[in-house]
Amino acid sequence: MKIEIDNSLLEEITAAELKRIVAYLKQDYKKRKAGVKIAIFDMDKAKDVAELKRHIDAFELVLKYYAGD
Repeated sequence: MKIEIDNSLLEEITAAELKRIVAYLKQDYKKRKAGVKIAIFDMDKAKDVAELKRHIDAFELVLKYYAGD
């Protein structure tokens, strides 16, 4: 069975998933910055926080493309 999804629906699905990922990254960022969370990208806290912020910024840029937010 073949299902076709139009572009607008695909963009909505993509935007929703990106929003979910950004929310999780922001939670990890806040926890890691506060020293509560384990390392995500690097064992060094400062490097890890910086990398988390870089990922948040990158995902938000892509989200802006798909959702215009």
